[in-house]
This record gives sequence, C-alpha cells and structure tokens, in this order.
Amino acid sequence: MMNMKCKMSMLWNWNAEGSCFIAESWNANTRGKFAGSCIGFFLMVFAEQWLHRFHKQYVDSITQRRRAQYLNSTLNGNSAANGKCCNPNSDSAKYANEPYIKTVLMPIIEVLKHSWYWQKLPGEVYPNLLDHVLLSFLYMVEFTFAYLIMLLFMYFNGYVIICCMLGALFGHYLFRYEPICNGGCDSALNEYEPTDARKCCM
Repeated sequence: MMNMKCKMSMLWNWNAEGSCFIAESWNANTRGKFAGSCIGFFLMVFAEQWLHRFHKQYVDSITQRRRAQYLNSTLNGNSAANGKCCNPNSDSAKYANEPYIKTVLMPIIEVLKHSWYWQKLPGEVYPNLLDHVLLSFLYMVEFTFAYLIMLLFMYFNGYVIICCMLGALFGHYLFRYEPICNGGCDSALNEYEPTDARKCCM
C-alpha cells in the first residue's frame, strides 16, 4: 500500500515522492504526480509574468485614454487647470527656503491628514470607478500568485525551486520585453510598477 504521509522539510531536499504542497490533499505520492506538480509550478510562475505585463499594459492604456479625456476637458474651458497641467514644479519656489526640519516633518503630517484620498490636484489624471475596481482585482490576483509562489519556495525542494526559476526566466523573456525609457522617460510605462508591494516574493 502506497505511503500517504506528507514529507515536510525546512532544509534543502530533493524529495520526489510523498511531498505535499499547500494542502495535505495535494500529495505528490508518485513520481508522475510530482512531475505534473512541477509542470504546474512552472506554468504558475510563467502565468504570473504574463499577468504582470497585462496589468502594466492595461494601466498604460487607461492612462492614455484618461489623459486624453482630461486634456480635452481642459481645452474646452478649464484653462486654469490646463495652465498647471504641464508645470509639475509650480510649488518649487514655495519650498525653496523651507527649513530642513519642516521639510522632514510636514510631509508626514500632510500625508496623515489623508487629504490625498479625496483631493484632486490640477493636472492629475485618475482612473474612473470601474477602472479602479478592475485594477484592484488584477492586483489581488497578482498578489495571490506571488505569495503562493513564495510558499512553494519555502518547501526548499530543489525540483520545485528550479521549476519556479525556469517559469520566471521564460515568462520574463517572453512578456517583459519592453522599453526601459519611453521618450522623455516620464510616461506611465516608466512610473508604474504593480509589483512594488511584493518585492519580497519576486
């Protein structure tokens, strides 16, 4: 009778049979099941790389459209906002002679007021509600993928780690070929990085 016990190790190992992943029911108790699991791990990391690029391109597409809508609205009468649109340094004179301690403390106080949550400044372009809901959903899926991959690494199984590394290699090679600088290096493509909160797992 086949041994159904889970093999767990917090040290580097090459266990190919009896390893359980995520749940006790996921027991790779044969070499075939283990091989299938490894292929699945490869595809999981590969898919995460595709999802990352999809998320980034989706944000870039939204940004272009919302920016065009914003500029169109400013050209149709909101000249005051349009005047500040292309002048990101309009507050530079205000802060030029600010004392060092104030420069350190005031940003903390201003951020803690949470005025950034509801205050829209001239020239800032935001996603609409549906955009934000979809972006939040995509982030949730990416976040889940990343931490599942982290959990797989914590099994310290050499085969599993190699499969995850290969998934990252081929996924990055196919889906992350993109400009490292776009024009003046100030586009949304260069500013947005949806994986910032998950650096520990990638």
